Amino acid sequence: MPASTERGWALRRSIDQQLTLDALDMALAHDKPSIFHSDQGSPYAAWLHTDRLLERGVRISMSAKASPTQNGLVERFIRTLKEEHVDYREYSDFDDAFGQIRHWLEVVYVRERIHQTLDYRTPVEFEVASWAKAR
Repeated sequence: MPASTERGWALRRSIDQQLTLDALDMALAHDKPSIFHSDQGSPYAAWLHTDRLLERGVRISMSAKASPTQNGLVERFIRTLKEEHVDYREYSDFDDAFGQIRHWLEVVYVRERIHQTLDYRTPVEFEVASWAKAR
């Protein structure tokens, strides 16, 4: 299976349950993970979210209460997004912000930015190598 730049993410004008559902639907449209991990925030624990995962046979994992380190990878990713992109950009409006963030997520971060934890490869390069090794 070829590597894809598609990941589940969403940007909305307000923080509500639809934000997480949009991101989840995007992710599930491109792939079916074996496990979905999140914190215990109400959007992730809500039946609309968990039912979508369970219907597709995805195992649900949630951090223990008051254990933010269990979601450390996501927290580190958000920090990287802010430090490498958001903090240095100006957006003229919502559509501009959406387009710039989409480019950073789907092109820069996944196809161009090397990652130390992936032996200095991009996520796409890492996935291609992983698929080749699995064959």
